[in-house]
Amino acid sequence: MSASPIKQALWKALGSFVATSVGWSSGLLVIAAFASAAALRGDLPWREVPVGVVGYCFLIGLFVVPIWLFILLPLYVLLPSTSHLWRTPICTALGLAVGIGIMFAYLSMGGIEVPMALWQITVTGSIVGGVTCFFGARTATYFRGTPTV
Repeated sequence: MSASPIKQALWKALGSFVATSVGWSSGLLVIAAFASAAALRGDLPWREVPVGVVGYCFLIGLFVVPIWLFILLPLYVLLPSTSHLWRTPICTALGLAVGIGIMFAYLSMGGIEVPMALWQITVTGSIVGGVTCFFGARTATYFRGTPTV
């Protein structure tokens, strides 16, 4: 006996949320590494590192939450398991590219002033996108209940 369509959709939504959370966390680790490196160089006081990481937690959330709600969640729930987009290399490459594209688009629109270099921001965006898609593709069989291509 299979689960009801509502339970299946909720389970898929949970899988999408977990993948997005893992991607978000990877971005925070990257920011913590950049901030720690700046503190080691003497460019940033150590007492500001945790404050900066928490601040970037919210900044990354400004991008991640709407993208999850309006793009990733519908794709995760509605994309058929037979789609080639579920293949880990394809999904990860798309996540990397979209992460870079979102950050370039944001920065080209005159995004908020940030003390980090452009490459650090695009690296963080690409890692968040790539890790989110990698984790989503690797765990799709578990959360979607059917084998993916």
